[in-house]
Amino acid sequence: MKIEDIDRFAERVGFPTRRSFSDLSDLYPRLERFSSLVAAAEREAIAQSLDKQADLAGDPMDREWAQEMAAAIRARSRT
Repeated sequence: MKIEDIDRFAERVGFPTRRSFSDLSDLYPRLERFSSLVAAAEREAIAQSLDKQADLAGDPMDREWAQEMAAAIRARSRT
């Protein structure tokens, strides 16, 4: 992947590109925010996957485990 591809993707999703910063000190706070948003989205995707697993579980113990894991992952987002 080329740096130009990354810049095009950043522009498409509304994230500032490397050309839009006067120095790197402006970049770090934005990268921290972006990475926390990505982590939150990843946690929610995993929790949704566990919700589906709970819906499909034939065993009540498996269903309860998946529900507990989904709840624990969502609780992690609030800490």
